[in-house]
Amino acid sequence: MPPRAQAKEKRPAADLSNLIFSEGEVGKLQKERYMKFYERSVTPTRYADESCLCRLGLLNNVQWILDRLDLAHFCSLNDATYENLTLEYLSMFTYYTPMVDQYSSGMVRFRMFNRDYELRQDTLGDMLHFPHGNGATPFCIGGQVTSIARALGLSNKLATLQPLLTPSLDIDSCRVQRLIKDMRDDIYSVMDMTAPEPDHPASSDIPVQDNQGGKTDDEYDEMEHDDPTFSDPTTRAHTLPVPSNTFADTSP
Repeated sequence: MPPRAQAKEKRPAADLSNLIFSEGEVGKLQKERYMKFYERSVTPTRYADESCLCRLGLLNNVQWILDRLDLAHFCSLNDATYENLTLEYLSMFTYYTPMVDQYSSGMVRFRMFNRDYELRQDTLGDMLHFPHGNGATPFCIGGQVTSIARALGLSNKLATLQPLLTPSLDIDSCRVQRLIKDMRDDIYSVMDMTAPEPDHPASSDIPVQDNQGGKTDDEYDEMEHDDPTFSDPTTRAHTLPVPSNTFADTSP
């Protein structure tokens, strides 16, 4: 039986004592948007806990991925959330995309502490250290774009297009990448990859044994070659390299 729906509690009146809206029609629109956003409320941003990722054996992989994407610094920011500041920012947020080849020249406008700000996209990217500009990482929102097209009733037109090969992180892929290890009765365990690795992780000169007393690298390789269920038995599986520490520990 599904849980009984509970009526949403009415929020107390918004505290606007320290907020000064813009002047004229712009200010009226800002206040209207502010109050609508206030009714939706703001929840604090949740951050990855380093100790939790470490115990799950995921820390090194997450750090390695962030380093490859140049997002290590941006994802290490773990500032607190302030509801009034967030609502003020959103109530005046506007982004302008120019119709030119240099798409990184867009402008973002917002308001904080009763003051208007206008920043170029590349300036904001430099401030937060995330990739931007024409040389940034490839777009990875194709699946969402396709979902929008289907919602618009364009499935017939989609059938005329050739999709890109969609990789799937299935059990075989996880085993090849050493993210999990076999246990028993079709139960898998997350690999503990917190131990430092050599500079060249593909090297198998020195057998490495996981902390749980499991198989060495050579034994895993033998298992991969003997097991026909692996998607690519010729792939040399290895532990990802250990990057710099990027997460701030948020544990109490």
